[in-house]
Amino acid sequence: MAGVATANLNINNSTLSDNRAAHPIPSAIAASFGGAISNNGLSGEATTSQTLLTVTNSTFAGNYASAGLGGAIYTGGFYGTNAATLQNNLFVSNSPDNCKADGGTFLPGSANLEYSGSAGMPTCGSGSSLTLTNPLAVAGLANNGGPTKTIALAVGSAALEAGDDTVCNAAALNQLDQRGIARPFGPHCDIGAVEMGGYYLVRNGSDNGQGVSQVGSLLPPALILCYTAPKLLAPSQEGED
Repeated sequence: MAGVATANLNINNSTLSDNRAAHPIPSAIAASFGGAISNNGLSGEATTSQTLLTVTNSTFAGNYASAGLGGAIYTGGFYGTNAATLQNNLFVSNSPDNCKADGGTFLPGSANLEYSGSAGMPTCGSGSSLTLTNPLAVAGLANNGGPTKTIALAVGSAALEAGDDTVCNAAALNQLDQRGIARPFGPHCDIGAVEMGGYYLVRNGSDNGQGVSQVGSLLPPALILCYTAPKLLAPSQEGED
């Protein structure tokens, strides 16, 4: 493939939620593909480009594409021949579908789980399966520990311990989830961005030094341990009984 412009995009341990792809100008319809990710190649490279997208252990929830192609991920052929590899990803309630290949291709993947609220066929390529029960605990993002918000899995979720351990152990993930919590917590790693059962620390403090440190577990039922820091006295109070 000499002379072909190639770009690689790798996305690991990420939560992509409530994104929209919509453009009011019909001539810009390509901007309405792929609610979370549109893998459409390198603009200006015509048919000489190839974009290779790899997405691993990520969660896609509530994303929308107005053109009807790829509520979560679209891989197309507007600019060259583009491909995507999906592994250990969770797709929940993306509209009008989870994934779409239109001129591009989904390469063989593994352990992807899709939920759309109704029966049908998987749309995210080989290695994908359907669940008829919502695998997420809540619809939106929440503070489950770590530097960014995530979406936890529901009790009994089909994503629990259903991941491909070879993928979780690879250097790109280094046996960690989005929050930096170790994988697996149990016999196998979980599908999606969050490993259930990992412990996290949240501290809420104020300017006077008071605060609460909370250690929680995402393995239901949650174990919550709280510590309240001692109050710091103002300078005028020092030495008083």
